Amino acid sequence: MNSVNSMNQNDSHHLPRRQVGCVLLLAVVVRVAIVYWQAENLREDPDAYRQFAESLVDTGTYGLKTDHGVLPSAYRAPAYPLLLANLFVAGGKLAGNVDRIVWIGGIHILLGVATIAVVLWLGRQWGLRRGAIVAGFLVACDPILLHQSTLVMSETLATFLVVLVIAFLTRAMNSDSLFDMSLAGGSGALAALCRPGLFVFVAMSGVVFVVLFGYQRGRWWNVFIYWFTLLIVVAPWALRNWRLFGRPIITTTHGGYTLHLANNPSFYEYLRVAPWGTIWKGGASIEPPHAEAAEANHRLLALGPAGELARNEYHYAQAWATIRNQPAGMARATLVRVGRFWQWMPHKIHDSETTAIRWLRYTVGIWYVLVSVVAGMGLWRVGRKWILGPWIWGLLLCTALVAVHAIFWSNMRMRAPVVPIVALAAGAAVHQGRGSRRKSYIIKDIRLLEAR
Repeated sequence: MNSVNSMNQNDSHHLPRRQVGCVLLLAVVVRVAIVYWQAENLREDPDAYRQFAESLVDTGTYGLKTDHGVLPSAYRAPAYPLLLANLFVAGGKLAGNVDRIVWIGGIHILLGVATIAVVLWLGRQWGLRRGAIVAGFLVACDPILLHQSTLVMSETLATFLVVLVIAFLTRAMNSDSLFDMSLAGGSGALAALCRPGLFVFVAMSGVVFVVLFGYQRGRWWNVFIYWFTLLIVVAPWALRNWRLFGRPIITTTHGGYTLHLANNPSFYEYLRVAPWGTIWKGGASIEPPHAEAAEANHRLLALGPAGELARNEYHYAQAWATIRNQPAGMARATLVRVGRFWQWMPHKIHDSETTAIRWLRYTVGIWYVLVSVVAGMGLWRVGRKWILGPWIWGLLLCTALVAVHAIFWSNMRMRAPVVPIVALAAGAAVHQGRGSRRKSYIIKDIRLLEAR
């Protein structure tokens, strides 16, 4: 038995089962504990995802309940609310009297553990050996992912879908399987329908697959299947919005608000003159002049789809006007947004915070400093494999999300989908072993691309 375990530990395609089991068990225990501890958070609905899900279940309309009834809307991307809606229906049939927060917490725990399982698989396939265990541990204990698992928000699902996309792309690099490419395209579409900013990543991935692998291997059918599946999955959402708004919106009607929130005179002035650590409270100032006619949650005008679209266009127009009129402010804000995307310590959210909350923020900051240092060492060790091997998908993900949030609103939460990539980079700093003669994805792809 010992000899078998030793062989497994030295094999880049096998991980020690006991360590894998411990990481997955840790993921379950930590998530169950934190979801139970902060279960009341699941009753809140900061981004109206639960409203969309419950409206769909109760009325069959994807929208929000207002004084005018349920108004159909595209204010939120559909993937996460659709998951919740199906969960509520299935949960009601299984146990109708069980509080819906139980089902939400349960699916968040399941998705979190599944994410870690995929990260372990990626670490193994990318040749990290024991570094895969380190990556799985870091994802299991990541503060951002743990916090988001206690909120009715889309980051937990988005992170799982992103690592799933990367897993299928990794498989497709070294196979002729059209099925793998269809799974990559389908999961990529779902990821984008969960977080619209991920459209940039899935589009870039399709293009890069052509440039690096399609021509050399003659895999044009693979690329076609990727894009075809992606478009087929996105099409129902676009067609629904075309019928509702008169245009095939593939993202949401929320983009204008997030662009305006990140680019307005009040925010630019705050960045220019406010002391470090001051909380910006100017979000309400960007609402249109007739905001008093909006619903109490100020997310939708009470005019239905036409008003919602007009509000989105208003925000876009105001944001682009600010960008054009204040280029220096835009440049400063861009640097700040990128910094906030990667920042280590959470900002204060209240002017007066308890000592416990302050030290919790400091602890999170220390965690991310340490992880960043180790991940930096891993980046140096990986070297050109970021370009020539399957690490390219992680690079594309980071590049895409940083580019999006350099313009749109940004904070630490926005980087949740890249947490597994940072963890894998940290794992690359500590992976052991140099000489397995088995062919790995990394070695095969480097040789292939160097031969071009």
